[in-house]
Amino acid sequence: MSKIPKKPEDVFPEMTVHLKQIFGEDLIAILLYGSGAADGYIPGKTDLDFLVIIAAEGMKRLDGLHDMIRRWRKRGIATPLIMTKPFLESALDVYPIEFLTIQTHHVLVYGEDILSPLSFGRTCMRLQLEREIKGKLLHLRQGYVEPEGRPRKFEELMSNSLVAILSLFTAIIYSKGKPLPSNRQQVIREACELAGIVGDVFDRSFAVKKGTVKYDKKEMVSLFARYLEEIEKLDRFIDQWEHDIN
Repeated sequence: MSKIPKKPEDVFPEMTVHLKQIFGEDLIAILLYGSGAADGYIPGKTDLDFLVIIAAEGMKRLDGLHDMIRRWRKRGIATPLIMTKPFLESALDVYPIEFLTIQTHHVLVYGEDILSPLSFGRTCMRLQLEREIKGKLLHLRQGYVEPEGRPRKFEELMSNSLVAILSLFTAIIYSKGKPLPSNRQQVIREACELAGIVGDVFDRSFAVKKGTVKYDKKEMVSLFARYLEEIEKLDRFIDQWEHDIN
């Protein structure tokens, strides 16, 4: 039971059985999202993320998940997101980037595919883009001026921010009315072209995150400085965007 799955779909049957046992007819949908749905799953290194949609009555039985979640963690399954359809629909204008990211790469495990038909207001998307990029930029600048742990600290800061930055890139492409690319390299390339920033910095940063390249201290400091510079340009691009982009 505690074995890490080689493929995400290896856990689909047990997830479905467990959740049906708890929620019964109140279980509406189970959806895999994140790296497991985007061919980025690495057994033992990346978690499997699930979105579970239940009816309102099912919320009274959340306690039944406690023991199962302990077992799921041993299998590399993260604590699932659990919500009702009305909650999801009411949250689309508050967290459009998060739900766009989930929608872009998801696999229906059970029930109704409620994600594919979703659409997002571009004004709400742009406002969240501005808020998110400024938060990331402040955090990166703070890390840049701290003397402790350089350049290892820089590698950690880049790695921790890259997935979020990729979500912002996806949101930029969507907000400009462009079709969403199918892989990370294309997302980076198209978003950087739209924003007028240099894409190879992000490709190199992802290579560092994956461990496929190693840089010495001087090279890492230089890469982080360039990374920060491109994030600053991205912030200016979003800041200059018209507030109504619908």
